[in-house]
This record gives sequence, structure tokens and C-alpha cells, in this order.
Amino acid sequence: MPYRRIKWLILWMPTLTIAMWEYFRHTLLLPYLSMDLGNLLAPVIVLTVTATLGRKLFQMLEQTSESLQKEKMAKAAFMEREQLARELHDGISQSLFLLSVKLDKLEHAQDNERIQETKEQIRQTVRHVYEDVRQSIAGLRSQPSITDVQWMESVSAMAEEFRLGGLAVKLDWQLTESALSSKEKVELLAIVREAMLNVRKHAAATLLIVQ
Repeated sequence: MPYRRIKWLILWMPTLTIAMWEYFRHTLLLPYLSMDLGNLLAPVIVLTVTATLGRKLFQMLEQTSESLQKEKMAKAAFMEREQLARELHDGISQSLFLLSVKLDKLEHAQDNERIQETKEQIRQTVRHVYEDVRQSIAGLRSQPSITDVQWMESVSAMAEEFRLGGLAVKLDWQLTESALSSKEKVELLAIVREAMLNVRKHAAATLLIVQ
């Protein structure tokens, strides 16, 4: 039973119960029940129905809520891993292709200066691939984003790694949990992580600001 329908049933259950009781009371039981006895039985019947049927509905509501929460978390995890697959393609695969090109260049290099320059470029590319792989593994191990703290945890951790590497990072994050959907959060974090990695790889910057 849909979550919203259960909530409406719980809300309308006392009203429907008293309406049905009054209907049967006036159409069938009026000759056998006095007005005072009927008024006395009304709250007892409402309480009995609410205690039995309402308890069942609350159990169904809790089960439906848990199911929806699990489905939401599974969907968030799937989207994160789908985004991770795109990152692997856009980051690691491109770096490996670049590495292949540089190795070909190394094979055809003649003078020692050009050979040393190409070797250093290859070392840089290998380091970038290593960083991409490490970030991807961290993404697989992390839980789907639920709260603001967990949401920004990966970006904060990456910023700390950058600081240890000598790149100053300033985070100015003002978006609230309710501002974006789960899908938008996953996509935004993927964009931020990719942009931060690109700055470290290509910008030769001393300060990175995420605002």
C-alpha cells in the first residue's frame, strides 16, 4: 500500500469509524439502544478500532518508510557508482592514453634532454593515475551521502590531501541539505572533485577556492 495512502487512512480512521457507527446506530440499532448508551459506546468503539486497525496501519507505515529509505539509499549508491564509472573513463582512461603517447614519444626521442623531459612527464602522468585510482577506491568505500557532513566529507578529505601536498585550499560551502536532490548532490560532488583534480594537475596554482 502506498505510503501516502496509509497516512491518509490513519488520519481519517477515527472520523470514518464514528461516521459508520452513527450510520448503523440510527438505521439499525436505534430501536434497541438508548441515546445515552449509544453516546457512551461511540468513544469505546472508536478507541477499539483505532487500537487494532491503527496499530496495523502504523506497522505498515513503518515498513513502507523503511522500504522507501532503503530504496533511496540504493538509488543514491547506484548513482554514485555510475558517476564513478564516468570518472574512471574521463580521468584514468585519458591519463593512460596520454601515458601511451608519451611512451611512444620517448621511444623516438634522440637527445638526452628531451628523453629526461619525457620521463618526467611520464612520472607526472603515473602519479595522476595513482591519485585517480585512490580517489575512485575512496568513492567506492564511502557510504551514500545522507547528511551535510557526509555530503562534504570527500571534498574536505581531498582538500586536506591537497594542503599536505603544498596547495592551499579554501572551502566556502553554503548549500543546505534540502537545497538539492540526491541525484543533484551526487552530480555536483563529482563536478567539484573533477574540477579540484584538474586544478592540481594542470593549473600550477598555489591557492584553490571552492565556493
